[in-house]
Amino acid sequence: MSRIVHALMSGCAVATVVMAEPAFAQDGEVAALRALVDKQARQIEALSTRLRAVEARDDTTGRDESGAPRVAAVARAPLLAPASSASASMTSVSPVTWDHGVPSIERADGRFTFRPRLRVLADGSTSSGSRFPDRNISGTELRLVRLGADGGIGDFAYRAEIDFAGDEVTIRDAWFGYEKDIGLGGLRLLAGNKLNDRSLDGATSLTSIPFAERNTVANLIAPQGGSYGVGVFASLAGERGHLSLNVKGEGEGSNDGTRNDSLVVIGRGHVVPLRGEFGFLHLGGWGFHERINDNVGLLAEGDVEGSNFNQNIAVLPGLIRDPRSIDAFGVEAAGVVGSAWFSGEYGERHIRTSSTGRFKQDAWSLSGGLFLTGEAPPLSSSEGVWHRPEVHSSVTNGGLGAFELLLRYDREDQTDAPFGGRGSFTTLGANWYLNNWAGFKLNLVRYNILNPIGDFPGRDRGVSAVIRGEIVF
Repeated sequence: MSRIVHALMSGCAVATVVMAEPAFAQDGEVAALRALVDKQARQIEALSTRLRAVEARDDTTGRDESGAPRVAAVARAPLLAPASSASASMTSVSPVTWDHGVPSIERADGRFTFRPRLRVLADGSTSSGSRFPDRNISGTELRLVRLGADGGIGDFAYRAEIDFAGDEVTIRDAWFGYEKDIGLGGLRLLAGNKLNDRSLDGATSLTSIPFAERNTVANLIAPQGGSYGVGVFASLAGERGHLSLNVKGEGEGSNDGTRNDSLVVIGRGHVVPLRGEFGFLHLGGWGFHERINDNVGLLAEGDVEGSNFNQNIAVLPGLIRDPRSIDAFGVEAAGVVGSAWFSGEYGERHIRTSSTGRFKQDAWSLSGGLFLTGEAPPLSSSEGVWHRPEVHSSVTNGGLGAFELLLRYDREDQTDAPFGGRGSFTTLGANWYLNNWAGFKLNLVRYNILNPIGDFPGRDRGVSAVIRGEIVF
C-alpha cells in the first residue's frame, strides 16, 4: 500500500514539473522548482516509512493465531462493556433550560426533573380619608419572600418552600406524592403541608391571583386553622373540571405538642359546561367541616381587606366565644371571553360554640378584567385556579409587556354575632407584566366599614393604595 501511495505522489510531483517547465522562461526558475520537488519527494518517503511501520504493527495485533482478522478492542468496548452511570447520566440529561427564568434540569426521558423556586413580593402602601388618624398610615413590607424547589422522580412529585416574610421563617408548600394520568384525568395523591383547595381565589397562590390580595370570600370563609395544614390531599383533574378532597390538621408550627390539633375536611369541584373558540365557562362549589380544638377561646381576628400592611382596615367578627366547629360552603362562577374574564363567588360559614349558640358569616365578590395587549386570561379550565399569564411581547425581548385592567366589588357581613361588623370594598387595579415572571401591580381600594366595637368604632370610609413589584420563578 505504501509503495502505491509513494508512486502516485511521486508521479504527481513529476507531472507538475513537466507541465510547469515550459512556463518558466529562465533556467534559474526551473532549478528552483526542481529543488522544491526533491524536497517534497523526501517528505513523501518519510511518510511512507511511517505508514509501513503502522501496517507491520497492525499485522501483529490485528490478527489471531490462525491469521483471521481480530476485532479491535476499541470497536468491541461499546458492545460488550456496560456504560458507566456517569456517562449514562451525561448522555441522558438534556441541557439546562431557562424557560421559567431559572435553571431547570430535566432528563431526556422526562423521568427526573428539578427546578428551584424564588418568589419575592415587595409592597408599598398608603391609606387616607379615614376619620381615625391611626388608619391613615403608610409603609412598605415584603409581602412574601419564598425560596424552594420542586421536581419529580418518575411518577412521584415533590415541592418544598420556606417563607421569610414578616421577620419569621415559615414552612409553606412542603409535600410529596404520586401523580399519574389514568385516562379520566390527572390523579394526584399528596401528603404534607399544602394550600387548601377552597374557592377560586383561595385555592390560587398569592403570586397568581389577578389582584394584590384575595377577595373577601377567600379571606373570611376560611378554616380557623388557616389556609395551610399538614395532611393528605387527593384530586382528579381533566380537561373540563376537577374534584379534590383534603383532610388536614393545623399548619406546621401552630401546635406546640401540648393539645389536640384542629381537624379540617375540605372538598371542592368544578366543571366547564361551555367551551369553544370564544373561551369557556367555569362553575364550581366547595365546602368544609372543621372541628376546633378545645383550647380556642375566641374566634380569629377580623378580616383585613385592601392592604395587608394596614391591619387597622378590618371588619371585626364580634364576640364569638368557645367556638367548637365550623361548617362552610361556597359557590363560584367564572369565565373567559377572548382577552376578558369575569368571576363571581359567594360563601358562608356557620360557627357552633359551646357557650353562646350558633352564628353565621357570609361574603360575596364580583370581579372582572381585560388584557389590553391581547393575552389570554390565565384561568385554568382543568385545575380551577389562576396561573400567571403568558406575555406575548416581553420587555426582556424588547417588547412592552402585558397590560391588564381590573375591577372588583367585595361585601361581607358578620353582624349575626354580638357586636359583629360589616363592610364593602371596591378595588380598581392595573397590572403590568414585564414578562412571564416579573411585573408590577397597582390596587386602589375604596372601603366602607362599620364596626360596633374595637379601636375604630362606628362607620368609617377611606382609600387604600397598594403598589407591588414581584418576581416569581
